[in-house]
Amino acid sequence: MFRATPFFVVAATLLAASACAPAAHAAEMIGACTIPQPISSFERLYLGADRDAHATRFDPANEQAFLDLDRRLRANPDDVDARITRGYALARRGERTLSAADYRRATKLAPHRTRIGWSEGWALWALGDPTCALNAWQRAGSLQGGDAFWLPYTLAMGYWAAGKKDVAIAYYHAAARSAPERFGTLEAMNTYTQRWAPDERRTMNDIASAAGVQPSSRFQPPNWLPWTR
Repeated sequence: MFRATPFFVVAATLLAASACAPAAHAAEMIGACTIPQPISSFERLYLGADRDAHATRFDPANEQAFLDLDRRLRANPDDVDARITRGYALARRGERTLSAADYRRATKLAPHRTRIGWSEGWALWALGDPTCALNAWQRAGSLQGGDAFWLPYTLAMGYWAAGKKDVAIAYYHAAARSAPERFGTLEAMNTYTQRWAPDERRTMNDIASAAGVQPSSRFQPPNWLPWTR
């Protein structure tokens, strides 16, 4: 649990801001997202660097770090990266409404930052809502231009969890073609994801196995795997 004094100040501020939520974030807040149609090609190579999408290095269980982050945001409420960091950390603590409020504020301040939707997707996944995570990742991918290195494997995760396993496998194949050193073998994939949460790694292993990735030999994905609606 949060410490009462700073937390209630933060909570009151964020909840007040949530009254004017954009529709997409409002849906994510209550888990009402629908499974989107794929908007990115299964055939293309995803080689976009997207330096804005980088991992949040923050321990949600570290109370002092949370207090320091709250102070940082009180000093500068428009600190977008601090909003993103706290939004993700709040999600890891299960605080969905407060997390959504931070991401909503960050989006208002910097609507073209891909890191917001990318991070929010992982936050929603942590909250047990992969369908809303999928929507967030699609929005972020569209902002980036559609070839971000992270897009095929996050979409694979989202569609897999949503039950669209043929789509998930097609996106994994795209990830393996784009970055065989990361996704071409099970060893490579497990090395790349070694710092991910256990449920994230399990999902990736399930997809990779279904996609035909072998333990050691380099996987050669098909050039094209059609998706049947």
